[in-house]
Amino acid sequence: GKSFPSHNTVEHILPAGQRSTWPSESLTELLIVGTGRIPEAFAQHAASMKWPVRVYGWNLDPVLYPAQAQLETSDADFKNFSVKAGSVVLVASHHKGDHEFIRRALEARASYVGLIASGKRSGLLLAHLRELGLTESQLSKVSAPAGLEMDCRNPTEISLSCLAEIIQLKST
Repeated sequence: GKSFPSHNTVEHILPAGQRSTWPSESLTELLIVGTGRIPEAFAQHAASMKWPVRVYGWNLDPVLYPAQAQLETSDADFKNFSVKAGSVVLVASHHKGDHEFIRRALEARASYVGLIASGKRSGLLLAHLRELGLTESQLSKVSAPAGLEMDCRNPTEISLSCLAEIIQLKST
């Protein structure tokens, strides 16, 4: 498979038109946070591309995920949530803890952090992260809402939109 370009060669085009550099030399892992149809579809697509996939969520049914995906069940207060530096993180949980997942991903120096949410929810979540003290520089690394701007109507289309955004970023 194709690896990520060498250090500091990928630029992420943010919804506001700002650019931030993607500093990862290779894809450490693709971490999907959440349970449901979007994380399932995204894991299937990413695994078909031979990307290392880990899913962190609740009530994960192994039958619904590719065999090579590592499934990790959340504990009640997310103490077991971890992010490897250089990871691609997709937060698709629609959970009240989404701000915590994003904050920890940024602190761990994830190469990409995407949030599956509406524009309104994305704005509210980013505002909350600002209130918690995250800087504009940190928040510029978050793609919210994640994915290419398309009129997606179902979990498969949403997951493909996010996958396309990541492919676009890694091939730039």
